Amino acid sequence: MKCISCCLERNLEVCRDCYADKNIMIKQMFKKQVFNKYGRRCFKCKKSDRQLRKLKPANPLTIHHLNSLGERFDIDNARPLCRDCHNLVELGKTHI
Repeated sequence: MKCISCCLERNLEVCRDCYADKNIMIKQMFKKQVFNKYGRRCFKCKKSDRQLRKLKPANPLTIHHLNSLGERFDIDNARPLCRDCHNLVELGKTHI
């Protein structure tokens, strides 16, 4: 896990130590940082991770990028959304 922070701190796309697992590890760390900032609930409907797991047990929260052309791992460009809200946002039927 030391590798994740060294990559993020130095703004590296990847370092030698985590090359094989970089995508999985960096995505997990990024998701954790987004949840730490915004909480483990949907930013739109405010349902908690626990409430959502009762309805859809597998990975109920996703990460939505406000600006899809922006920095991929920028926490200020990301919000946790439940799958239903994420789909509505992606279809343009609602906004954050």
